[in-house]
Amino acid sequence: MNKFTEKEKYRVLARAAKTKLDFKEISLVISEKISRLEEFKSAKTVMSYLAKDSEVSLNSLFNDKTKHWFVPLVKDSSLVLTSYEDGKTMLSKGAFGIMEPVAEMSECFDQIQRKIPIDLILVPGLYFDKKGARIGYGGGYYDKFLKLNPDSKKIGCCSRESLYDELPQDEWDVKVDLVVIS
Repeated sequence: MNKFTEKEKYRVLARAAKTKLDFKEISLVISEKISRLEEFKSAKTVMSYLAKDSEVSLNSLFNDKTKHWFVPLVKDSSLVLTSYEDGKTMLSKGAFGIMEPVAEMSECFDQIQRKIPIDLILVPGLYFDKKGARIGYGGGYYDKFLKLNPDSKKIGCCSRESLYDELPQDEWDVKVDLVVIS
């Protein structure tokens, strides 16, 4: 069986498992753990994501005003960053039904032609393993983005049930440095 097929099996499992998880509680536990990490405390620039209903939400971390926050959005089939201020940045439904800031490309950082150093990247995923491997939704957006930011600390976030000993990986997959679980 090829790795793509193996990963698809995990994605099907994730859809079924999500209905049984209390993402509100899981999100609170993970956010609290992240807020205590030295990597988070020392970071000045942080990229996080705006979660869908069936994902770990890190929105409470946006309350930390000592950080300059960035969130991703999809522009021209790529993941780019834009500045984010909780409660002030205008949002609309973007790619894949995910809330994204309303921003012109001139306000975004593509990390190629227009780059901004990011100290910490908080990474969503369906599953992670104990070695930092991740299975996402299958678009490859995060893997491409993480490769453009090799010096950033990368932290994955998932429920305890979504952490495995080992997951199938492809040569283009980028591992996270640390996984925080509920």
